[in-house]
Amino acid sequence: MLDVIGLDASHTAVYRAILAQPSVRFADLSSQPDLVGIDLAQVVDALEQGGLVARRATDRDLLVASPPSIALRPCSSSTSAGCPPRTRRSCS
Repeated sequence: MLDVIGLDASHTAVYRAILAQPSVRFADLSSQPDLVGIDLAQVVDALEQGGLVARRATDRDLLVASPPSIALRPCSSSTSAGCPPRTRRSCS
């Protein structure tokens, strides 16, 4: 799912786990069987940098996924200058 923006199956698994709930604590992700063996800190950081996940301002351990319709929307321009930072490499 996220391979179109340069992310792998680990990123997709974590994004889906966060997306499945209104919000989730970082610590709770590590107890999910589907996520065993994934470097959650690295993957969550990448998702956050890409605009796919946000941390609550009042509780940095609480994660919320951006809806796919917003987070994965196509670029509005045919040049990378019109793309959000997370998709620049796939827009040019």
